Amino acid sequence: MSDRTALVTGAAGFVGEYVVEELIGRSVRVLGLVRQEAHVRKLRSVGVEPILGDIMDPDSLTDALAGVDVVIHLAAVNRDRGPATMAAINYRGTINLLGAARASGVKRLVQVVAIGADSRRSSPLSRSQGLAAEAVVTSETGGTVLEAGVIFGPGDAFGTMLTGLARLAPVVVVPGDGRARFEPISVQDVARAAVNALDMPEAVGKRYEIVGPEVLTLDQVYDQLLLAAGIKRARLHLPPALLRPVVRLMERLVPEPPVTEALLDLLALNVLSRENSVGFLLGRPPQRFSDQLEYVQAVTARVFAAIVLGRRDRRGVPYPSSE
Repeated sequence: MSDRTALVTGAAGFVGEYVVEELIGRSVRVLGLVRQEAHVRKLRSVGVEPILGDIMDPDSLTDALAGVDVVIHLAAVNRDRGPATMAAINYRGTINLLGAARASGVKRLVQVVAIGADSRRSSPLSRSQGLAAEAVVTSETGGTVLEAGVIFGPGDAFGTMLTGLARLAPVVVVPGDGRARFEPISVQDVARAAVNALDMPEAVGKRYEIVGPEVLTLDQVYDQLLLAAGIKRARLHLPPALLRPVVRLMERLVPEPPVTEALLDLLALNVLSRENSVGFLLGRPPQRFSDQLEYVQAVTARVFAAIVLGRRDRRGVPYPSSE
C-alpha cells in the first residue's frame, strides 16, 4: 500500500486525525482535504499534504483528486449551520466527491458514517448519511461504507462532553430513562478498519457495521465515565422532549454545544448492530470501552468550559493529564 496516494476528507476532524496517523504508519502518501487555512499548519506538522477544498465545490475536488488512488471519506456534519446543512454536506457533498473520484480514476473509496444511517428515517443525520451510503456502495468507484457505533477516544465529543457536563453540574442530567443502548467503538479501531478496508476487494459494494464488543445502556456509560474521571454525582433522568428546546438554544449560542439534537435523535433510535463486522476488518477483537477511558481524566471543568466556548479544541486536550 506504500506506493499509493490517499486523500482523506475531514482530515482535521476527530476520526480524521487517527485515519491519517494509520495511513502514515503504513508509509502512504496522504493528502488531507480541509476547508480552513487554520488546519493547514496542523496537517503539515504530522506529515500530511494539506489541500484546501470543499466537498460542496466540485472544481476544488477535481484538483484535490489529481493523482489520487484511494479516498477515505469522513467529512460530515451532525447539525445544520446556515448553508452547511446535513443534507448539503453529508449527501450532496458525497455525490460531488463520487463524481470527481470517478472522473479522476480513483480506484477505491471508503466512507465512515454513523450506525443507523438510513434514507428512510426522519432524523436528518440518519437520513442524509443513509442516502450518501447508498450512493457510495452503488458507485463505480469501488465503494465501501463502514457504519460505526458511537466513537470514543481522546479528542471525542462523546466521552469528553458527557464528562465535562458531569464536572460542572451538581447532578448529571441523563436524557431519557438511561436505558438507551450503545455499542461504543474505539476511534483507533475505526481508523484501522477503514484503512484495512482499502485493501479488501471483497468489501467493494458492501456496508459493514462496526461496533465495540459490548452493549451498554446510557446509565452504564455514565457509570464507567464517572468512575474513570473520579466523579461522584446523583442523576436526574429527563425526557428528551423536555431537553430539546435547551439543546436547540445551546446550538445557537455556543460554538461547541455539549449535547446536540442529533444525540437526542440517536437516543430515540436506540440502534444496535445486526452483525458486527469489526473483527473481520481488524483481524482481531475490538477494544473495550472501560479499558480505554484514561483520557477523560484530563477533562476538567475549566478545560470543558473552554471547549464549549470555542477557546480550546477538544482534540488538543492532553492525554493523559493531571491538569
